[in-house]
Amino acid sequence: MMRRAFRFIRTGTVGTAFGVALCLAPSVEAQDLLQRVKQRGEIHVGVELQSAPLEFTEQGQPKGYSVELMALVAADLGLKIRYTDVPFPSLLPGLDAKTFDMSGSSVTITKPRLERYHYSLPVVEGTVGLIKHKRETGIRESKDIAGKVVGAQRASSMLALLKNYSATLPGGVKEIKEYVDYNQAYADLAIGRIVAVANPLPNILYAARLRPTEFEVILPPFGPKAYLGWMVRKDDDSKPLMDEINRSLAKLNGSGKMRELQKKWMGTEMDLPADRIPEPLY
Repeated sequence: MMRRAFRFIRTGTVGTAFGVALCLAPSVEAQDLLQRVKQRGEIHVGVELQSAPLEFTEQGQPKGYSVELMALVAADLGLKIRYTDVPFPSLLPGLDAKTFDMSGSSVTITKPRLERYHYSLPVVEGTVGLIKHKRETGIRESKDIAGKVVGAQRASSMLALLKNYSATLPGGVKEIKEYVDYNQAYADLAIGRIVAVANPLPNILYAARLRPTEFEVILPPFGPKAYLGWMVRKDDDSKPLMDEINRSLAKLNGSGKMRELQKKWMGTEMDLPADRIPEPLY
């Protein structure tokens, strides 16, 4: 059933629908984004499918916690989903350019982003921590990365947090390598080019579960408490759509369905606010 709930493309074109009975219906320009997606029966979602267990591909199909959650929300709204897979550095510029209707990647809720975008309610906790290779026996706490080479994703809040954390360590880290996606970062971690990778807890817990003989998570995480959510453009046109998405998310949170998906994909449940977006700490 999941396969029939969406269409998946790597590049997309936006078509224009022309009505023949304009006097009987409001113009497309007069409709808000929610009305337009309802009219076409489909929501166009930009997403970086390189972030397991939240959003990734398996046998050419979008998979993951966030993908399943988005399918439930779309079904509640009576919509199909069309995904466009984009690199993370291109995600927000693509949203700004109206290449797609919304961002379906689970992105950290930060103060600067709240000023620029309408966020969904939190879909998962996103406190940032470190994953290391088990051969790095000298790294037992986050502070032990001082003087070493570590990695994070380019243009991400994780990179900014890692840079800030490095500045608090004696001498800082030796180098922070920036990666387009985390598959590259984990590949370098496996062969010893870097000693640790910074990423939200859901991602690193999942990576450690997949490769238990190689990787382990350094606890507690070094970052402040944070949450991840989906985004639309911050304008009156897009807000009604996000209001409907949040209504659906609150219902799924209250029913326990979100916790079921968290257990399935991350092995643990998370206590997420169902009625508000918490004020971010950074």
